[in-house]
Amino acid sequence: ELVDIQPGITQHTNVQPTPNTDTPPARTGDTLHLHWLAFVNDHPTPFHDTRADAQPATLTLGQSPVIRGLELGLRGLQLGESRTITIPPYLAYGSRGVGSLIPPNATLTYRVSRVSPPAPIKNSPDDKR
Repeated sequence: ELVDIQPGITQHTNVQPTPNTDTPPARTGDTLHLHWLAFVNDHPTPFHDTRADAQPATLTLGQSPVIRGLELGLRGLQLGESRTITIPPYLAYGSRGVGSLIPPNATLTYRVSRVSPPAPIKNSPDDKR
């Protein structure tokens, strides 16, 4: 399903696996745990892959320092749902870009999946977490 969520920003929702309908859709103030691949324009290599990190990305909608287009595209995301979010420059980094990583006026594409919070890591046998 391809949806324009505001002029210039599109969201393609691909539900795999079936979202957990027992969890409400994401809204402002919710803490989300996400995996994503982030691409510049149509470049085939991602500039960020959270699966290469030790943990999923964690952010709170409305309180995290993410670009506006990503924030808008994550609203309504349910646990287990995946989306491809295409973000125009004016909702990303605009004419300033980000150093050599993201050129000025770049369109960004995020392939995002909402995942369960990671399990706490036990540091020792005495750790009761």
